[in-house]
Amino acid sequence: MKLRKTLLSFACAIMVALSFTACGDDWGRQDDPAGGQIYPSKTTVATYDFEYSEEKSEYSDMISHDESCEVTNDETLASNVLHINGKGGAKIANPFNGVKLQNGAAITFAVKIDAAVAEDGTVADVDLTRPLISFGSDEKDAAGNDISAHFYITANGQMVYNKPTQLQSLNLNENDPASVKTGILSPNEWHFVALQLSTEGYQLYVDGKKSLSGYQTSSSATSFQYKTLVDSINSLPYIYIGGDSKLTAEETNAISIDDVTLIRNMMEEKDWNKTIGGNGGGDAAFKNVEFVKEDGTPTTEIGTSDCSAAWWTQFSDYYRIPANGSIHLKFTNHTSGGGNWNNWNLCLSTDDVRGGGNYSEYFVIRSDAFG
Repeated sequence: MKLRKTLLSFACAIMVALSFTACGDDWGRQDDPAGGQIYPSKTTVATYDFEYSEEKSEYSDMISHDESCEVTNDETLASNVLHINGKGGAKIANPFNGVKLQNGAAITFAVKIDAAVAEDGTVADVDLTRPLISFGSDEKDAAGNDISAHFYITANGQMVYNKPTQLQSLNLNENDPASVKTGILSPNEWHFVALQLSTEGYQLYVDGKKSLSGYQTSSSATSFQYKTLVDSINSLPYIYIGGDSKLTAEETNAISIDDVTLIRNMMEEKDWNKTIGGNGGGDAAFKNVEFVKEDGTPTTEIGTSDCSAAWWTQFSDYYRIPANGSIHLKFTNHTSGGGNWNNWNLCLSTDDVRGGGNYSEYFVIRSDAFG
């Protein structure tokens, strides 16, 4: 009972502190009239499903397309897809032009990357630098040099924003395969990709799992700003499905893309939490827990059956929690509980495997008196 009172007092102290913190320069000011606020709302701006008919002729929703493009029927999806057998892709007018993006934009699509398979089952490497979706223009200077901004995402989850006429520090290049190979899109199977951009960063989901993310790290005038990226995709005149041929290597993998959807502002969970049959999401250590009890809830046993494992040597699967999401965990301690080491620990860490270069723990909760 004493402990409960102490915790309650502590919670009340925090609430009071927060209340006083909220009273600052705005003290005494009136709120805006009710109904005068404009809240960002999600809107589907456009969808490209490559389904054509007598009323909608083939490629009629595109400005142009390279010879490598072909609309084919995919057996797995049981629908038409855009198959691109080589470099380049399809060029369409950017539907975000003229649309007010209040706090961001999102792009979702299905993709399959073809890769050769040898007789022994070895899968050939894929081109991880090839743009899957890109934004750009044909703007050039008087000498014919390309001066337009470009933004694109690759099969590695590489996020590139570049404008030739500006400082290099104002550009973006994250998840470069020259530095890290994420493995988020395994070849020869369909994946569902959802990219959420905001004025503060990005989140990339693959097959319903948050795979990669990036956030604003500096407000310096000479540093890249995600607001610049949002403004660019709002104003650049073209979207290239499968990539701008200027950005694609001559020798590259064939890819298939379907259901390209452009969303204004922020996605809802139903927009990104989808699977097609692929098992993307990055390192295999971060796959969903596969053990399921009879009632349908996931469960896993940690440690040796005789409880003889040494301290800090046995760990469960990793759990990723999407933004604005939650996870509920229940622990059962099968040890004697006689020593402080006979317990469980819950660790919140960065998005990397234990011992990885970017691994860092935010906090560790222990179930004993030492926690």
